[in-house]
Amino acid sequence: MSSILQITLGIITAMGGFIDIGELVFSVQAGSRFGFLLLWAVVIGTIGIIVFSEMSGRIAAVIHKPVFTLVKQRFGYKTSLGVLVASTALNALTCAAEIGGVAIVLQLLTGLDNLSALVLTIFGFIIIVWVAPFKILEKVFGLLGLFMVIFLVANIKTGITIPQFQQGFIPTLPNGNTNQLITYLYFALGIISSSMMPYEVYFYSSGE
Repeated sequence: MSSILQITLGIITAMGGFIDIGELVFSVQAGSRFGFLLLWAVVIGTIGIIVFSEMSGRIAAVIHKPVFTLVKQRFGYKTSLGVLVASTALNALTCAAEIGGVAIVLQLLTGLDNLSALVLTIFGFIIIVWVAPFKILEKVFGLLGLFMVIFLVANIKTGITIPQFQQGFIPTLPNGNTNQLITYLYFALGIISSSMMPYEVYFYSSGE
């Protein structure tokens, strides 16, 4: 029974804990502009990160080394260095965006100015990471992430229809001019790429 509870909790925290600010921003903006037309991009991004993470975890389990070590062995120092620099820069930008997102929420809740909200957010994260064990961080923040179910509730309350929802899983170009099409493709690419972030692969391929 204990194992079943742990697996269930792991699934729940994974649902809430691995949706970052990039996915939220692109998904919300895409929904406001195109309704459900870009649901197919969410599906592609989700399947992509599932496959990539599963492959990375499997490699780490078999060779007992992180995937990046294998990249370095197979492709050489220069290529692996480029991958490391690019992925680290992307992770740093993601981290900055996450902190900025929390600061904006704190500002909306308290009325603080931009700088005060940002400083308080950074200080709060430092204290939390310094004091709390990783297992606690993983479970608490994962469970808190489940509050994003509010987006589903909002869609239901605003009168979502099944045909609209189903149509979104079929790639369909929007009606409009060239700028509208470019914007649509931009958001499609953004949703897919924001779903497949390097830190998720690092997490599953750490070799532990």
